[in-house]
Amino acid sequence: MSGPITTSLLLDGVGTQTLVAEVLGADATATTYLLNCPDGTDSNDCGMYNGSVTIGPWASQTLPPGAKETGNWDFSMSMDTFQFSLHCEMSKTVAQKCTTVNIGGNNDNTPTLTISASELEDYSFTYVPVTITAGQDLLSSATAKATASDSKASSSSSSADAKETGAAASRAVGILAALSVAVLTTSALVL
Repeated sequence: MSGPITTSLLLDGVGTQTLVAEVLGADATATTYLLNCPDGTDSNDCGMYNGSVTIGPWASQTLPPGAKETGNWDFSMSMDTFQFSLHCEMSKTVAQKCTTVNIGGNNDNTPTLTISASELEDYSFTYVPVTITAGQDLLSSATAKATASDSKASSSSSSADAKETGAAASRAVGILAALSVAVLTTSALVL
């Protein structure tokens, strides 16, 4: 296990509070973090307790080559008296549509609510520095697997091009690309 690392995560409603995170799962399509306040922080100064956020490469401050600018942002948090989750369809840092589920606490008798883009002015997604204190090995493993998968797909694609010509070659490359996406998708962690 390596030492703590600091990164910026796209979060909503966190403000300037200091947060720590544990990586729960990571692959080429998404990473799930467990967010908390640092040890010893007064709960009045930090309102994050076991908040889980899942984001993909689209949420990076610098978009990786070939990554889409859209994706899903998912957050959930549970305590003794309430459960809250937020799912947003995103275009970089801008929420396009969000659905919340709020059970207990302050749900105002509307536990599920879908909010369209025109009503999302209260959602302020910003990049927040977070110190990752555990699970760093999952990040390196996901990066290594993605690189290996990209290399294998590239190698297979080159072989197919050498054996086939014309329209058949184009179809073979498309099929290999689709298989690569399927392999990456099926390897995603279900959390």
